[in-house]
Amino acid sequence: LNAHTGVEIIFIATRSTTDHFNQPHIFQTSCAMDFFDACFKVSAMDVALRLEAFSIAGIQEELAATPERVSCMYYHNFDHHITVKYRIIVENWPLTKFCCPGDINSRTETSVLKSAWDSGATRFHKLSDTKFEK
Repeated sequence: LNAHTGVEIIFIATRSTTDHFNQPHIFQTSCAMDFFDACFKVSAMDVALRLEAFSIAGIQEELAATPERVSCMYYHNFDHHITVKYRIIVENWPLTKFCCPGDINSRTETSVLKSAWDSGATRFHKLSDTKFEK
C-alpha cells in the first residue's frame, strides 16, 4: 500500500487476556517507525507492550509498570537523586560500600557484584506509594 499510494501505516495487534499466548505484532512503514522514535522517544514495540499491559491489567497497573527513564546514575547521594525522585531502590547490594562499579579496586568485589546482578539477587526495585511513604 505504501509503495503504491504513499500511505504511512502503523498496525499494532496485542492480546487482551492472559488466556492468549501471542506476542504483540507490529507492522509499520519506515516513516511511521521514525515518527515514534523522533516524536515520542519510544519504539512502536514499547507502545505495543504498554497497550498489551493496559488491555490485560487496566490503567492503574499499566501506569505503575511503565518505566521512567533515569537520565543520570548517581551513586553518591543515591537516596536523594534517585529514590526520592523516582522511588527506586537497589535491593541486596552485595558490597559494604555503595559505589560506582568503576570505583571498585578489587577484582573479587567486581566479580561478586557482577554475579549478583547477573543472578538477579541484586536489582533495582520501584517502591509502591505505600512503601515509599514509610
